[in-house]
Amino acid sequence: MPSNVGLIIGIGLLVLFVNAMIASNMSDSAHEKGHDKRRYFHLCFWLGIFGCLCVTALPDRVANEQREQLLAQLQYANSTKYQGTNVTMQDAELPPL
Repeated sequence: MPSNVGLIIGIGLLVLFVNAMIASNMSDSAHEKGHDKRRYFHLCFWLGIFGCLCVTALPDRVANEQREQLLAQLQYANSTKYQGTNVTMQDAELPPL
């Protein structure tokens, strides 16, 4: 009977170690998406696969911010591109191809 207790404790420690490694990787993934690393480490560690699924479903805040900045720059460029320009070019002014 005592040998079974050691085996159970060993397996339990191995499961905790593997769970901590998975939670660490998932929290790194959440951090890359622009979310709090510590919060999602604990979520994945205590909830297991359900926490990992939550991290997988997180929106990517970094990419969303980059898209919004690009959209704002494009809108600004389009609004100022042709204001006040009445320039016409003659065929002789065009560069050769």
